[in-house]
Amino acid sequence: MLIGLLIVILIIYTGIYPLLALIYILKGSSFQRGEVDDKSDSSIACIITAYKDWEIAAPLIRSIQKQTFRNFHIYLVADNCSEVVDISNQEQLTVIQTDHPLNSKIKSIQLAVDNFKNKHDAVLILDPDNLLHSHSLDNLVDSFKKGFDVIQGQRVAKNLDTKIAALDALGEIYYNFNQRQTPFAAGSSATIAGSGMLIELDLFLNYLKLFEDEQGVVLAEDKLLQMFVIQEGNRIAYREDALIFDEKSTTGSQVQKQRTRWLKSYFDHIGDAFSLMEVCWSKKNYQGAFFSFMISTPPFIILVALMLVTGLASLAFAPQYLIGVGYSLVLFVLSWVLALYFSHAPKVIWTAIPWIPVFMARQVLSLLGFGKAKKDFLATEHTQYLEIEEVWEARKTHFKHLKTLR
Repeated sequence: MLIGLLIVILIIYTGIYPLLALIYILKGSSFQRGEVDDKSDSSIACIITAYKDWEIAAPLIRSIQKQTFRNFHIYLVADNCSEVVDISNQEQLTVIQTDHPLNSKIKSIQLAVDNFKNKHDAVLILDPDNLLHSHSLDNLVDSFKKGFDVIQGQRVAKNLDTKIAALDALGEIYYNFNQRQTPFAAGSSATIAGSGMLIELDLFLNYLKLFEDEQGVVLAEDKLLQMFVIQEGNRIAYREDALIFDEKSTTGSQVQKQRTRWLKSYFDHIGDAFSLMEVCWSKKNYQGAFFSFMISTPPFIILVALMLVTGLASLAFAPQYLIGVGYSLVLFVLSWVLALYFSHAPKVIWTAIPWIPVFMARQVLSLLGFGKAKKDFLATEHTQYLEIEEVWEARKTHFKHLKTLR
């Protein structure tokens, strides 16, 4: 009985993504627009939170200053960093140097908000290692003008220089397609990626109130934000043509640290996802209820472990259930293939696939780091000091399908 129940759970969680892909194929990928809202003079606050290393943010600042959309102001919060110098162009830029270590992304964001120079309409949250394509802000604001209060841009790899980086990028492609692009096309919401999201200011200020008395480490501010947005009755849009380049891990140790943070945040908030689903269902917010169920999907390493355990248990005690395990495996692989195909993944991503077992081994080791995550938010180390021009030159052929970027 338990084996049968586990197989049903596996088939549901592995089957929803090929189903969403089918809806996407039948419905088309055209961007859905909300009701027209007059936000023609929208002012955007671009918040960058740098921790220990502010220099990685200098190329990001320059990429923002080259945006085709011009009504913005940049706020760089340098937490526990050396004195910020050598940012030559100070136009539309405010640098906030903390007088003591905050050790918190949320506190850094709040500090930026407290130092706003203008009356802004929305905030764009960015990590210091990000880079923006020159039209990204324009495309995000376009969705904002059309009535969406929360818009997630497409995070893509800034670097594909190692097999680990390529596999890290592969995971981003999977989530972009299966938990952002296809759910949004089907009428639900896209998940938030942690950076590259534009949020209406009042909504964001209400979200920040959740942390007024927070003293500990907050590992999953992005998960808390998306659940707050859905609970408030909003829908999270997705803009495939708003490219936010993001540094990918180049070593196994970086992957291990990053996945420790992600896995712990999943287990910390899985109960919240089901609670949100119940609330949305009771309010007849069915797109919100589906979104809540979608974010309860176990991480890859957990799904694979469940398939392995269920397969072995079926083989030993109930061979008739093996076909169900096989179905879940086929659906799981299919969701990856569809994501790579429809995302026009470059060849370097496909050739990295045989290295997946090494990548998964690092994720298994990341489970051992939960204790440290209680006291340390495990910031990722950055090494890719690249300008947007060189990144775009290396990657522009991978985005030929995005006609608005030509």
